[in-house]
Amino acid sequence: MWGLVAGQDKAIPPECERFMYRPARARKIVEVPTSSHVAMISHRKITADLIEDAAQATCRTLVGRVNGPAGLVAQTETDRGRR
Repeated sequence: MWGLVAGQDKAIPPECERFMYRPARARKIVEVPTSSHVAMISHRKITADLIEDAAQATCRTLVGRVNGPAGLVAQTETDRGRR
C-alpha cells in the first residue's frame, strides 16, 4: 500500500490518514502539506509519481515471484538502461 496525506484536508484529518496507513504497513507515505481533500487533483505530479513508484515496486515484486527467490530477470537491451 502507498499513501497520500493531504495536509489541509478538512474531511479526513491528516492525523487520521497517517494513523490508518500505519496498521496497513504502507510502503511509502507522501505528505502534501498544502493540499486539501483532493490532493490527487490539485497535486497531479506528486500523485502520478506515487502511482509510478507503486507500479514499479509491484512489478519488481511480481517478477521476483515468477523468477524465484533470487528474483533474477533476463534483461533486454532497453531494460539495462533503466535499472
